[in-house]
Amino acid sequence: METFRSNLIGSSACRLYRELLHLINSQHPNFIRQLLEDSATRHLTELNSPGKLMKQV
Repeated sequence: METFRSNLIGSSACRLYRELLHLINSQHPNFIRQLLEDSATRHLTELNSPGKLMKQV
């Protein structure tokens, strides 16, 4: 249960981080921030993949 809770908090923090990066990048595009945004998106996709969800149960 603790792993699920930490993943939930981690995914919420990652989602907020990605949204902030997207907002900043839309106003002031920057290559490094775009890479960070893409990395956060990829991380969230991996967290929400069916394989990861099955391992948490």
